[in-house]
Amino acid sequence: MTPFRQFNFKIHELCNERCIFCFQDHDSRAEKKIITKDEAVQIIYNAFKDGYRSIQFTGGEPLIHPEILLFIRFAKKV
Repeated sequence: MTPFRQFNFKIHELCNERCIFCFQDHDSRAEKKIITKDEAVQIIYNAFKDGYRSIQFTGGEPLIHPEILLFIRFAKKV
């Protein structure tokens, strides 16, 4: 039986909060590199081909990415 593998997908560094318990440096979140839809689809598909069967969207705050729902729907389809 193949062990369970979870893919940690870091979408971006952006965050709209400054939680005191967060382990990431707040100043480092100024990076504006946001992954595109095409990049994300390719990364998700490649993770599936590599044997991952679960995905965790991470980053700063992944839910503020404008395409997060598309990423989730695509991951569920794959």
